Amino acid sequence: MSTPGATPSNPANLRIAIVGAGIGGLAAALFLRQLGLDVTVHEQAAELAEVGAGIVVAPNMVRLLHKLGLGDALTAFAVRLEAAWEFRSWRDGRVLFVQPMGDECERRYGAHCYVAHRADLVGMLRRSLPRELLHLDHRCVAIRPSDHDVELAFVDRAGGTSVVVTDGVIGADGIHSAVRSMIGPEVMPRFSGLCAFRCLVPAEQAPEMARRPVQTLWLGPGRHFVHYPISGGRLINVVAFAPAGAWRTESWTADGEITDLRAEFAGWDATAIRSRTGRRAAPRCSAMPRMRCCRSSRRARRRRWRTPRSSRAALAAPIGRRSRRPCSATNAFAGRGPRRCSS
Repeated sequence: MSTPGATPSNPANLRIAIVGAGIGGLAAALFLRQLGLDVTVHEQAAELAEVGAGIVVAPNMVRLLHKLGLGDALTAFAVRLEAAWEFRSWRDGRVLFVQPMGDECERRYGAHCYVAHRADLVGMLRRSLPRELLHLDHRCVAIRPSDHDVELAFVDRAGGTSVVVTDGVIGADGIHSAVRSMIGPEVMPRFSGLCAFRCLVPAEQAPEMARRPVQTLWLGPGRHFVHYPISGGRLINVVAFAPAGAWRTESWTADGEITDLRAEFAGWDATAIRSRTGRRAAPRCSAMPRMRCCRSSRRARRRRWRTPRSSRAALAAPIGRRSRRPCSATNAFAGRGPRRCSS
């Protein structure tokens, strides 16, 4: 958010406040600092905890990370894919399609494709940003633009308040964005009727086919699930989508039941079941940690973006990728386990 006619004569003097310290917010801060702008990042969480699980780091994102000088840091924890979009049949595990990656990916797109734990990626970006530029426990509650600048009001968990005056604001604060309403009318998320069971499985407890550097998607009637290795191959990220039924809790950390997951995918190919439960497909799925379950919603697409009379706002998504689902899962091995998400 900014105000027309208020741009300093020297762009390097621009003050930019970024609301949200996820992948998009931190990456935006690093790129703006490269241009010499005065940047601060404000995050409502008191600490950047291990929220989220596996994500695909596509070539267009990898190229941008190289521009930030983070290419080597990425390879320290991300897994380079040798194949992606390996679609398999739910009935017999037959491969329906696979996209070769590896060197062919670099030849076509100028970079490799990786998969990584979101927390590892956020941690890498955070370490690259000077500590004094990141302000935690800052929840944005008001944005007041004027003819010359923008005033942001924040509160912390103890009830304390603070005000930041800046030339522009970038909203990178997620599906419940406080900045979004300054750009366009509020649009309520629409529940898609799906939920996602998500968890991380220790690689030593997963079957060999799940440890391959391959993004695999099993497709079946009304359901699908995905798995691939992350965190240097130490963990296998698993996410399984199924109808939510009567479940309506919107949460990133709600506990899911392994028995519910098994029931949703009963009758699927035995290889798929082992991919979800580990080598031993025991009745209690003993090789799989507790699950997280999250609900996934989508916002209706606007026909066009509306620019307010005095708007200096922009919305940032993770670099090089579109944000498609708001649900994710926290690390299943930090004493919290698999979760259930809904879509």
